[in-house]
Amino acid sequence: MTAPTHLTTKPTVKPNNPNFASGPCSKRPGYDVNQLDLSTLGRSHRSTIGKTALELACVKTAELLGLPEGYRVGVVPASDTGAMEMVPVKAGKCPLVKSGIRRVA
Repeated sequence: MTAPTHLTTKPTVKPNNPNFASGPCSKRPGYDVNQLDLSTLGRSHRSTIGKTALELACVKTAELLGLPEGYRVGVVPASDTGAMEMVPVKAGKCPLVKSGIRRVA
């Protein structure tokens, strides 16, 4: 099984504002830090509010990416190394793993 085309095809259009990065970057028009929901700040990912926030982040990310039925998004520490450590190998074979996308059996 291969990853969906929209995840493997190089974009043909560049953004109008190239100031995008994982660090400080341009904010959307109308951005106001006071509008941020800070209810999860300082809460454990094991708390009810933390679990709810993580589930929402995973579900919304899957929708945004247009993942097919049976695929899930996971939030893991570290980078690709941490994600690859999560690949189950006890079953004797690995599921599809490509660009961080894994089909749930």
